[in-house]
Amino acid sequence: MKQLAFWAVALTFLYSLPLRPQSREFEAASIKPTKLVGVGVKNACHGVDSKFAPRDLAATVPLGRCMISSGRLSHMIGVAYNVTMDVTQGGPTWVKDGDNRFDLEAKAENPSMSTEADLLLMLQSLLADRFKLKFHWETREIDGFGLIVAKNGPKFHEARPDEEEKISLDPGAVLALANAKRIAIDGDKERVPLMSANLSAQKISMARLAQLLQGAAGGHVQDGTNLKGYYDFTLVQEPGEAIAAPLEKQLGLKLERRRIAVKFFIIDSAEKPAAN
Repeated sequence: MKQLAFWAVALTFLYSLPLRPQSREFEAASIKPTKLVGVGVKNACHGVDSKFAPRDLAATVPLGRCMISSGRLSHMIGVAYNVTMDVTQGGPTWVKDGDNRFDLEAKAENPSMSTEADLLLMLQSLLADRFKLKFHWETREIDGFGLIVAKNGPKFHEARPDEEEKISLDPGAVLALANAKRIAIDGDKERVPLMSANLSAQKISMARLAQLLQGAAGGHVQDGTNLKGYYDFTLVQEPGEAIAAPLEKQLGLKLERRRIAVKFFIIDSAEKPAAN
C-alpha cells in the first residue's frame, strides 16, 4: 500500500509539471542568395495545424519546416509577422529591392509537435539573428474603407460548428488581382479585374473578409459590420466590374470610404546575412 501511495504521489507530481515549451529557434536553418532568376516568390510554413487548399504547392513543404524561395527580406517579414508590403516601411533600400532575393529553409527541432504559430515565432527569431532585424510598430490614421452591412442586410449564412476554415481563389481570380487596373467609376478611380474573380469562403470572419477585400478595393479595409460569427459565401467579380456592385448584390455588404487606424511595421535597421 505504501508503494501504491508513493507512485500515486509521484504521478500526480509529474502530471502537474508544465509541458516543455517549443523552442523559439529552428534546429537548423539556411539562408542563401537565390539562384533563381525571374521566378516569383514562393513561401510556406507547414505546422501540424496548417490547412492547405486543394492543389496548393505549399502542401509539399515537409512538416515542421518553413521554406521561402526567391524572397526579399520584405517578403520574409510579411510571412513572419503577417503584414503586407505597403505597411512595411523604413530600413535600407535592399530590403525591398528585387535584386536582393534569398532562399530560406528552416527545420524545427520537433516537427510533429510544432504548430504554424510556433514556426512563425521561430522565423521571427531567425530574421532577428541572421538579418539583425530591428523594428517597431507604429499606428497611423490613413484613408481606407470600412466594410459595413448594406441597407437590406447580409445575404449569407452562418457556418456550421463542425466546418473548417477554407478559402479558395480560382486561377482567374489570382490573375485578376495581379492584373487589376484602376478605371474611372462615378468620378473616382476604382480597381477592377481584367478577368472574372471568384472567391469561395467557408467559416471565415468579417475581419478576415476585410483583409481579403484589400486587393480588390485598392486600399486597406477595416471590418465595421458588427457581425461576430463565422460565415460561408461565394463572391464573383466579373471582368471590368468594380467590387462595390457584386459585394452589395451578392453579400449585402458595402465599402464606405473613411479614415482608419492601421499598424505599420517600421524597420529600424537590417543587415544582409553572412553566407552559410
